[in-house]
Amino acid sequence: MAFYSDEVIQELKQQTNIADIIQQFVPLKRSGAGRFVCRCPFHNDHSPSMNVNPQMGIYKCFACGAGGDVFKFVMEHEKMDFKAAVEWVASATGFQLPELGAPVTPEIAEERTLVRELNELAADWFVEQLPKSEKALNYIRTRHLSEETRHFFKVGYAPEGREGFLSYAAKNGFSPRQLVEAGLAVERENGGIADKFRDRLMFAIENLSGKVVAFGGRVLEKQKKPKYLNSPETALYKKGEILYGLSKAKNEIPKAGSVVLVEGYFDMISLYQAGVKNVVAVSGTALTEKHAEILSRYTKSAYLVFDGDEAGRKAALRTIEIVLPEGIVPKIVALSRPNGEKIDPDNFVNEHGASA
Repeated sequence: MAFYSDEVIQELKQQTNIADIIQQFVPLKRSGAGRFVCRCPFHNDHSPSMNVNPQMGIYKCFACGAGGDVFKFVMEHEKMDFKAAVEWVASATGFQLPELGAPVTPEIAEERTLVRELNELAADWFVEQLPKSEKALNYIRTRHLSEETRHFFKVGYAPEGREGFLSYAAKNGFSPRQLVEAGLAVERENGGIADKFRDRLMFAIENLSGKVVAFGGRVLEKQKKPKYLNSPETALYKKGEILYGLSKAKNEIPKAGSVVLVEGYFDMISLYQAGVKNVVAVSGTALTEKHAEILSRYTKSAYLVFDGDEAGRKAALRTIEIVLPEGIVPKIVALSRPNGEKIDPDNFVNEHGASA
């Protein structure tokens, strides 16, 4: 099986600050010159037993014996194999790995950097636009999202104009053609270029390391179509490999011993806001074998809480067929009001609370 060369792995390790990576999972405290301590996440640690040494690039717990380099930590904490851990660290640090089986050309590396920078720029801009739109704010209020939750999930708004983000990106040195390449603009029939997302509530889609790789846009008025508009696949975004909210929920799923799998962005966010934090959403695509393989790293138990309509029931049945081969035991949860009316997770948790 093709794998990254020792030279590439060593270069990545040298460019990675192990403390920055571990800090994403466990709070670190400085202890002496250039060293850190923390409670070990690999046993029930009541006092800081783990030492982290960025200069040597290692960690060591003197209570349970856990230790190793940055790849070993990610493997153990995130339940990944070595290859996946290398790719996770590279993504988290912005390190450009060569494509397995094919050399990475300067053009490919440049495209990935471009898409990453534009996604970050767009995410911040969408968040800044939301408070400026009374229509978007009113809609957010009807969906019961707090300001804290909105910022935590980078929920924003794309204004109605055709060139809002195009103009902003141009001021930051990006061309319209580059926005098309990143999936943030589209070519018009008359040959011009316009923003892809207009007058939509925007959801930032993150990869496992918390980097924004794509967006989902929802209309604010029911009569507009399509209801949801998602980013196309790009150099960074493969929809069959990304589960919405997993970057937030990945540490909560092992604690709960299960994952709650829902359909939509609001379902995921509302449950998380209410305190049900072991939740992820499929959002815009059917569950894939890759999705199931990723989830199996964190748990072997899943609750499928899909919409109660015919489409939701069919999606649940398809999902069962996909997760079982990965050793995940699924349970279907059907939500309804006291009168028997079917209800989605978002409305249910807002009406009845997390305990219900």
